[in-house]
Amino acid sequence: MNCLEQVIEDLSKLSSEAKVSSPEAELILSGVYQHLQACLQELRVAVAVLRYQRGEISQSKAAELAGMSRTNFIEALTYYRVPVCQYTPEELTEELALASCG
Repeated sequence: MNCLEQVIEDLSKLSSEAKVSSPEAELILSGVYQHLQACLQELRVAVAVLRYQRGEISQSKAAELAGMSRTNFIEALTYYRVPVCQYTPEELTEELALASCG
């Protein structure tokens, strides 16, 4: 478990153990918890996009790492302006040649 995940877990425990003394404090903790969850998800997506962009992992593996469907991961690639297809010029030429043969 990383540091951010630990903070989220601790906040969740604090909230569930009702150690919060006022509704306002409960609301603040809830907001912080939700914000940290969103940040953690965004970090997962960013790492997956970066690893995909570097050619370290496939789209399917990157989507899994990001915790989303492949369709949503492709949308994330578009958001980050990362090409959906990772072809080198040589691979593209080979694919086009194979397509024209069929």
